[in-house]
Amino acid sequence: MSFEALCIRFIKFTDQRAILVYWDNGFLKYEWRSKKAVRTRARVRRVSDPAEPPPGTLAADEGAAQEWDGVDLPASTWCAEEAPYMKLREFKHSYNAGNRVLTLLLLESAEPRPWDRSWQDEEAEDATDRLAAGSH
Repeated sequence: MSFEALCIRFIKFTDQRAILVYWDNGFLKYEWRSKKAVRTRARVRRVSDPAEPPPGTLAADEGAAQEWDGVDLPASTWCAEEAPYMKLREFKHSYNAGNRVLTLLLLESAEPRPWDRSWQDEEAEDATDRLAAGSH
């Protein structure tokens, strides 16, 4: 089993909020999120297209090929929706050629977030509401 396949299996089965990001030649190729990361709507910030690693992260540091112990960062460095006090641990693995990088992000626990329903008109009635009220 490849290291990449092992990381993907970890993401699929972990109970932690985790994100695996695969970089190819400095650009985002794919992102895998654990079930808890999806439920809390944690996702990698994308500030360019194609997406590049955020400044100040291990993924952006070409001088750091491997980081097996990880470094702690504010979670908002990677994930825009995270509260400023939330932390994450970033791990990095560079392949021999140096043009492919895996980044593993382990985020602190958080409660699932409700989906944004601000687009809905709170005073809108549907057919069920009108029937229950007896109006047509």
